[in-house]
Amino acid sequence: DSAPPPVMPKRTDPHIILICGFRRDIRDIIKQFDAMLPAGSQVHLVNEVPLDVRETLLEEGGLDINSLENVQLVHFFANTANRRHLEQLPLHVYTGGMILGNQSLEQEPMNSDSHSLATLLTIRELQLKGEDVKSNFRRSSTGRHKLLSFVTLLGNQQGQAVKIPMVCEILDSRTQQNVEMIEVLSIAGDFVRSNEMVSQVLAMVSEDRGVRRILGELLGPEGCKLSVKPSIHYARFGERLTFWQLAKRVEAFDEILCGYVLEGGKGEPVMNPEDKHMFRVWDGCDVVVLTGKSLE
Repeated sequence: DSAPPPVMPKRTDPHIILICGFRRDIRDIIKQFDAMLPAGSQVHLVNEVPLDVRETLLEEGGLDINSLENVQLVHFFANTANRRHLEQLPLHVYTGGMILGNQSLEQEPMNSDSHSLATLLTIRELQLKGEDVKSNFRRSSTGRHKLLSFVTLLGNQQGQAVKIPMVCEILDSRTQQNVEMIEVLSIAGDFVRSNEMVSQVLAMVSEDRGVRRILGELLGPEGCKLSVKPSIHYARFGERLTFWQLAKRVEAFDEILCGYVLEGGKGEPVMNPEDKHMFRVWDGCDVVVLTGKSLE
C-alpha cells in the first residue's frame, strides 16, 4: 500500500454563516453554531421579523446573546425570496448557509417550501453570476436585471459559489418528491425534511431509550460525529484502492470509514458496501467517516 496524500491542514479561521428564515427553535441552532465554530465567526440572520421583536423572541426562547463565545449575530431585515433584497447581502463572504421554513408559514407547508426553494435558487443564481455586493447595490441602467437560466449557469460554470454548502429545510413530502425528480433542485443544495427527522428520532428513542445517548452525541457539538469529506484526504488522484485499503488510510487519522457518496452527491450514500474487496478509483467521491472521540 502506497503512502497516503499529505495531511490537509484543518481550517481554524472564522466562518460566516447565512441563516434565512426564522423559526421558534432558532436559538438552538445558534447555540450549536457557537459550540462548533471557531472564535470570531459570524451568523447572519436574514428574515422579515422586525429587529426589536427578533431580539425579544430570542431572549424569551432562552438565548442570552451575551453568553455567546464564538459567534456574533448580524441582523438583516429582508424578504429572502425577493431578489432585490438578496442582492444586498454579501453572498461572496459566506462559508455556508441554511434556509429555514418560516414560522409564519408553518401551517402552510407547501407555501413555506415554495418560499424556501425560491430563496435557494435565487441565491445560487446570484452566486454564479457574481452579483454579490462588493460595491453598493449594483443595478443595470434600465433598473431591470437580466435573468439568466440557472440550469445553463450551473452547467457551464462550476465555481466556488456552488461548492458552498446550503441546507434547505422542507416540510411537505410532495416537495421532496419534486426535488428528487428535478435535477437542478437536487444539486442546488442539501434538503432536510425536519418533520420526518423529528418523527424518526422520537420513534427510535421510544423503541430503545439507550439510542438517545447515541443520537445526542452524533447530532450534538461534542463527541463522535459523522462527517462527509473529500476522498482526496485519503487517496491520491487516480489511485486504485479497495474499500478495505481506504479504511486503513482513514484509520491512520483516528477515524472510521463508514461509506461513500458518489461524485456530485448523485444517489443515496453507500453505507457499509458489500463489494469492499473491489478495486476502484475514488476521484471525485466523498467518504463518510466517523470522527471525534466518545464523551465516555
